[in-house]
Amino acid sequence: MTLPASATDNELLAYFDACEEWSKRVTSPVGWVMDLSRVKGGTARQRALFAEYQERLSAFDRRYTRAAALVISNAVVRGFVTAVYWLKPPVYPYRMFARRGEALVWVKHALARERPG
Repeated sequence: MTLPASATDNELLAYFDACEEWSKRVTSPVGWVMDLSRVKGGTARQRALFAEYQERLSAFDRRYTRAAALVISNAVVRGFVTAVYWLKPPVYPYRMFARRGEALVWVKHALARERPG
């Protein structure tokens, strides 16, 4: 998924709601590639909203999420993600990448380890 350069709190909440609805239909392992390369930053309130969202999805993540790759192009957003994960550490492995292609490869490898044989 690709996030926009900026979002209001209500837009973030709508995104979280959509992800939670999607998660109710998942029946197999997933990997996330979150392209944050256009994001310019976020507020302290938005960091808290992301941490709350992480908490709400923690049961799903323990069951289904195998990896998350974050494509980040600036230090401000890297700090934002670090702060969110400090507030609510993820239950899955994650890495930050400068390029989307590298992120996709890493997540695909994580999911491939799930397949028997």
